[in-house]
Amino acid sequence: MSLFKKKAPKYTPPPVPPVVEDPVPANGVDNNNGAQKSQLVFHCQQAHGSPLGLISGFSNVKELYQKIAECYDFPPEDAEPRP
Repeated sequence: MSLFKKKAPKYTPPPVPPVVEDPVPANGVDNNNGAQKSQLVFHCQQAHGSPLGLISGFSNVKELYQKIAECYDFPPEDAEPRP
């Protein structure tokens, strides 16, 4: 019988997998060129009960109004708010 305990093996933590950066961010916006593309979808309907229009791919309010006009086939000036 020995007077000393056997030494326990030294603890080595399990290997950690390397962190791989995803080329596409979690929010779906790619900022490589510095410009953000809108991921918004605008639901619109004319006051008299037209079919629901789903508008996307706009980056500012003016483009939104233009796309609404395209959706309902009328001039863009008619889609803009009046003062």
